[in-house]
Amino acid sequence: MPLISIITTTYNHKEYIAKTIQSILCQNFTDWELLIGDDSPNNETREIIETYIKKYPEKIKARHHTPSKHIVENTNFLIKQADKKSQYLAFLEWDDIREPDYLSEKLKIFEKYPKVWLVYNDLSIIDGKWNIIEKNWINHRTKKRYKDETNSAWKILSSDVVCFSYSTLMSRKYERIQIHNRGNKTLLWSESDFLLQIAKKHNLYGIRKPLTLYRKHGNNNSKDFNVTIKNFEFLVQNYLLSGLIENKEYKKICILIGMMKAFNNIKDHDYRKFFKNIIHCFKLSPRYSIQVSLQSIYYRAIKPFLFTLKERIWKK
Repeated sequence: MPLISIITTTYNHKEYIAKTIQSILCQNFTDWELLIGDDSPNNETREIIETYIKKYPEKIKARHHTPSKHIVENTNFLIKQADKKSQYLAFLEWDDIREPDYLSEKLKIFEKYPKVWLVYNDLSIIDGKWNIIEKNWINHRTKKRYKDETNSAWKILSSDVVCFSYSTLMSRKYERIQIHNRGNKTLLWSESDFLLQIAKKHNLYGIRKPLTLYRKHGNNNSKDFNVTIKNFEFLVQNYLLSGLIENKEYKKICILIGMMKAFNNIKDHDYRKFFKNIIHCFKLSPRYSIQVSLQSIYYRAIKPFLFTLKERIWKK
């Protein structure tokens, strides 16, 4: 039986799927199965996947879906297909790459900390040609949260650390775990649903090492900020209505969303909307608006600059 079931969904990624599969085959821990859910409407991606299935029939399994299931339903389908005796679930998105020690490093944490139920990791960003654009992206752009800890919905939804990509997540396996689409089949941030189910009862643990290479390209689901933020707002509102977050947490997250919009307005040189979003945040809570804005400036501007400066000095 495989110890780890690896979940990969794909949609028209013939340029990347081979490298993604290869990164799994190159793992120094080999007791795994790979389950692929292919939503591609054409046969090109499927043909690439089939060549690997023929070479590794005991390790790789795939299902082609017509019509497309979309990422949430597809992921839930694959979770149900996992070997009943496997003990862990690991995720790898269709266009990302996993470092060779990804599985072995995470297994060490699970063995060392029995109360930890999910392990996430840092990542580096690569382009379409597999060149590293930014190293240790999480480590130098966000607040460090790497110790084992339980998490409130607010901490999870306001953190870039564990919600950035499925490809950073590995967990112990639940028999009946299911990711909710909250009424939106193409929901971004659906990783949050998976995390919340675990974090409500168990500890999380973060590895500082960038074990994942996250690919940034023109077809990323999260490339459009407006689409991303609308999905975030949809998710948060649904959590409020479902009783998963309290009114106080909801207010904090609304301020965070407002600040995200404001800083994006600066990027777009839309200063009228910038001031509008800032005023809205301060009406909700002046104290927390100041706190969030200062944190955003530090983690989005000052810390990346210091990290880059350190890298340049180190090279010299």
